[in-house]
Amino acid sequence: CAAMAPLMAQALPAWRDLVARIGTPDLLREEGHLVAWHDAHAAAAGRAAWQAAQTGTARVARATYEDVARLSALCGQPVAGAVRFAGTAQIADLDALRQALRHAFVARGGRLHAERAQVAIAHGRADIPGLGADTVLVCAGVRAAPILQGLGHAVPMIAERGYHIRADARAWPADLPPVVFEQRAMIVTRYRDSVQAASFVELGDPDAPADPRKWERLERHVAELGLPMAGPFRRWMGCRPTLPDYLPAIGRSARAANLFYAFGHQHLGLTLAPATAHLITALIDETAPAVSLAPFDLSRFG
Repeated sequence: CAAMAPLMAQALPAWRDLVARIGTPDLLREEGHLVAWHDAHAAAAGRAAWQAAQTGTARVARATYEDVARLSALCGQPVAGAVRFAGTAQIADLDALRQALRHAFVARGGRLHAERAQVAIAHGRADIPGLGADTVLVCAGVRAAPILQGLGHAVPMIAERGYHIRADARAWPADLPPVVFEQRAMIVTRYRDSVQAASFVELGDPDAPADPRKWERLERHVAELGLPMAGPFRRWMGCRPTLPDYLPAIGRSARAANLFYAFGHQHLGLTLAPATAHLITALIDETAPAVSLAPFDLSRFG
């Protein structure tokens, strides 16, 4: 918590800065989120736990009567209690964000090479054979481990896999922020054209086949809750890059002065991407980063 709190405090300001610079402020929706329970005892315990938790710059309060009534109508069954978070946000459209970032990158002189790259170190400097690079940044999620292990770093990373299902969003309220159904460990998020239910922590090999029982469980949760999500569902599984201490790896390699890394953000990759970019920029420019990077140095693993 001590290491992550200063980093998390940078998250939302960095996102505001990024969407403004790429000309898409509408992609950041700062409407908070809701956490709901259908059991009264779970609601009382959950509300107390969240109100006592360290939530950084986010704030939590008892949901209004209107919030609870709306959630009950959405589910078709009474919601026993809920809390509403302020100071949290979501991306309105992930595909649109990807395209906007690529366009902004190219417009500023960037070049995209869609190919498998190898990183080599010679005479204390890193390079990408065939491309040539003054500076190399390894920012490849769970795939960063084999790259850096091949260069002599210890990277004890695992794929913390998560699952989601998506459906057409026409029946889901466009102005409803993300809703966590905590008793089912599931979050439902409305995007512009789809609504998504996501869950699960599955520690394993990133290349292992997906477990269809996870998608089936999500579909069953949606049905049992009576949510306005209708199939056919689009199914997805992805690999969160997770290190043993649940801290990311952000820093400069001790093996090459021009080799940098940024990965291992577990569940917070999207949240912390722009803030991490600011920190890496400071390292490359040899200016002081906004937060201490000592807790995130890969040397902590030997």
